[in-house]
Parts: sequence; structure tokens; C-alpha cells
Amino acid sequence: MSNLGRNSWDAQDDESPKAHAAFQAYLELGSNRTVAGVGKRLAKSRQLVDRWAQKYAWAQRAAAYDRHMATTLQTAKEAALVPLAADWAARQTALREAEWKMSEALLQQATTLLQLPAELLRPTYRDVAALADLASKLGRLASRMETDRKAVQGPNGEPLFDVDQMTDAELLAWIAGEKTDTPNE
Repeated sequence: MSNLGRNSWDAQDDESPKAHAAFQAYLELGSNRTVAGVGKRLAKSRQLVDRWAQKYAWAQRAAAYDRHMATTLQTAKEAALVPLAADWAARQTALREAEWKMSEALLQQATTLLQLPAELLRPTYRDVAALADLASKLGRLASRMETDRKAVQGPNGEPLFDVDQMTDAELLAWIAGEKTDTPNE
């Protein structure tokens, strides 16, 4: 019988059952495997185990077995991750959709508040600006855009002014169009 089609760690054609059992014991020792360890474990002479190890190329066969097991383990790990990746992709899509809807609702609320006369507006213009900023951040998150922007930017991306540094009066004047110069200068 030929060894073709068999794995190198399977019993070889001329390998006795005792010699193959010793090789199996060698494999089971894992990273701590030694020929001496097999001899002690099986109560066999060191010379006999050495002869089997040389004749049947235990070190090479064990290395092939280790590579096979590492590949098998990696394949199993990757296969286990596939459903998890699909679950996380679905969660991300659902979260992006929820953030987008919330962004739209918050922008609508901010727009409605800005249309109220100042004397009826309970929240301050700073509150409305914060609401608009939150809506923008949620929309940007949902759209996978940058969210880290605090300053109003000019055409070349340079900051014109920082809304967080403006007083309510400055914000109100700027929103009403009464102030055309940029605040914070």
C-alpha cells in the first residue's frame, strides 16, 4: 500500500502499530515534545524510540501536523467570525439609519425654534446652536463624515469663528444678519 493520498502524520506503510502509537504520543506532547518524553511516557527504551523517530521522520511529520492544525484552527476562527461580522454590519447600518433620522428630527426642531420670535424662545440661541450642532454631528456620523469641527469655516477651510466662544447676543445678532463681521476677532 502506498502513502499517496495520506497525511504524513497518518500511519506509514512500514510503520508498526507500536511505532505509530509512539508517534501519536509524540504528537500529543505538543510544543514540549521530545523523544525522551515519549520513552518515559510509554516506558520504552530511549534507543528504540530514537530508532523509530529517525526511521519514520517524526520531527518532519510532527511539523507538518502542527502546520495542518494551525491552518485548521485559523480556518475555524475565521469561519466563526463571519456571522459576527454580518451581525455587526447590520447593527452599524441600523445605528446609522437611527442617527440619520434623529439628525433630521433635531434639525427640524432647531429650524422651528429659530422661527419663533425671540421673546417666545425659551431656550437660548446657544441652546439652539447646540441642538443644531448635535443634529449635524449625528447626520455626519450616519453619513460617515468628519464630526470634529467646532469652528465655522470659510471657503478655504480656515476657521471664521468659534460658535462656542460667542455670547448669546453675538449669536442672535449674527443669526439675525445684523452683524456681518465675524465674531471673535
